[in-house]
Amino acid sequence: IYVDKNLKYHGLVQAFSRTNRLNGTVKSHGNVMCYRNLKPQADEAFALFSNKQPTEYIEVPDLEGLTEDFAKALEA
Repeated sequence: IYVDKNLKYHGLVQAFSRTNRLNGTVKSHGNVMCYRNLKPQADEAFALFSNKQPTEYIEVPDLEGLTEDFAKALEA
């Protein structure tokens, strides 16, 4: 999903959650690309609506590192 509007609370959680609708082997996960800084709103929404004791933690690599890896792959 590409987001270019200010979302809050349940609207933000719903929009982000829609990316996780799976389609068998065709789609294993979703991606969210924000063109606005929604981190404060996302943190607030997830704190309000999420389980306080998460069962798992997923760490996403930083964009700069991914960009460097991509550039190296193009050179190869």
